[in-house]
Amino acid sequence: MTIPKGSAARMSAGRSFTKAQWGFIMARLALLDASGANRRLKFAMHLLYATGLRLAEVVSAQVDDLGWVTYPQPGEEAAVEGWLLRVIGKGQKERQVPVPADVVVEIASYLSSRGQHPDPESGKNAGAFLLGKAIDVKEKAPWSPSARVEFEPKAGIAPGTLPWILCVASIGD
Repeated sequence: MTIPKGSAARMSAGRSFTKAQWGFIMARLALLDASGANRRLKFAMHLLYATGLRLAEVVSAQVDDLGWVTYPQPGEEAAVEGWLLRVIGKGQKERQVPVPADVVVEIASYLSSRGQHPDPESGKNAGAFLLGKAIDVKEKAPWSPSARVEFEPKAGIAPGTLPWILCVASIGD
């Protein structure tokens, strides 16, 4: 018995980057100046690339949704361990997305840069969004409406912000 071609699972390569494309993106990110918005962009790109999250999922993800899990292996001494991020996706369906350890290190660094505790599992981070507002908006963009609002280190970005900054970054110099 053979499986008809139409019912086999397909991988959409049109929504992922080749190694060369990712290398180009990484090179462009390395050229950005050190600002809160650019730090957020770099972190967001790594998180998106490593997890395959949708833009809406990554914008709504909170630190509380990230956790260390251990799954015992029947008949094995060593358990499978790792980080999982709980996200609510299309159709309000919940799913668990593995997050590589190096990205969790970036999460810790990014949280710290926003004045949060670097341990993602710290209770001090309760309610903090993974992607936060730029911490230096008053200095870098005093004309922005965000510059007139008191900075809240746990606050997330608006749903339209990430697509906008990705678009602006792609058409930069």
